[in-house]
Amino acid sequence: MKNIIFYTILFFLIWHCSINQVFAFIDKGDFDEIKRQLNEEDFQTKIQAMRKIQKSGLSLEDVSQLLETAVSSDDIRIQLFAFRILYEHGDKSIIDQLFSYLSDPLVGQNTKLRIIYFIKGLKDESIIYRLKPLIFDEQDDIVRIGMLNVFFSITPLESAEEKLVQIIKTYLKEGSRENKLKILDFISGQRENAIPLLKIAFDDEDMLVKEKAFDTISHMDTVDVSKIIGPYVKKKDKVSVYNAAFILGMRGEKSYFRFITNDLQSKDKAVRGGAIDFLFRRLGKGGEEAFLKIIKRISEGDEDEEIREKAAQYIKYWNQIGRSSLPLNRQKE
Repeated sequence: MKNIIFYTILFFLIWHCSINQVFAFIDKGDFDEIKRQLNEEDFQTKIQAMRKIQKSGLSLEDVSQLLETAVSSDDIRIQLFAFRILYEHGDKSIIDQLFSYLSDPLVGQNTKLRIIYFIKGLKDESIIYRLKPLIFDEQDDIVRIGMLNVFFSITPLESAEEKLVQIIKTYLKEGSRENKLKILDFISGQRENAIPLLKIAFDDEDMLVKEKAFDTISHMDTVDVSKIIGPYVKKKDKVSVYNAAFILGMRGEKSYFRFITNDLQSKDKAVRGGAIDFLFRRLGKGGEEAFLKIIKRISEGDEDEEIREKAAQYIKYWNQIGRSSLPLNRQKE
């Protein structure tokens, strides 16, 4: 009997400690202290007070009372945290307030972006779908792309309204480098549905945009890319040739590596240097062993000092970065 009483008390103590770790219960008498902390200038003090409220177990009415100053804060970080706590306690009206901010042309870019990614974090499709009409009206490209990012995180490209897809195509054709790269970042999650859009970027004149598009398709393991990128090995620009050849070579069609190895042995210094530069950009992503012997030979015997040095740097970085990723038995070779 004593043992039963002892274990019952022990269980209660453990349960009580666990509950207190999850819920930071706040008594009515603590309200003034919490409010005082929320009025402090120090950012972390405010955050800590709000975390207590978040885990308090208080009613929505009490939470709303405590967060009154935080909701009207000039600091969007504080304001959004307050909104999240209210939302978690059942106040859905704050969503309307957030969308009123997004619709207001006087609200700044940074504030809108924080709100957009706050909405994404709620993971509520019905709320995210409300971004759709705002995408058409938004004038700030960065904000608009942020909205597209969040909207297409739940919307397949193939079922999206054509006007929305056309906005993406316009950015890929006419946008700045920064905007094109942002677009490529989020459409990569669409897998094979993104291929028609990637084809626009394959033909971009900007090397970074082009390579980002090729890198994106290289990760689509379930897609047969040979028919899509195979024709690019016949292009005049070397960036397309090298990227297409490298991806196809990594997919098992090793003969395509010749488009790179041939240029490593070209009589033209610029061509040799360009091929090494491309492999530098791919360093650490696999496939290095197909080119190491040739690059080592270049580092030791190329007629041009600059090319020799560039090849030697590649070997050096491979020894530092690449070989560390090999199995131990391969490192000893």
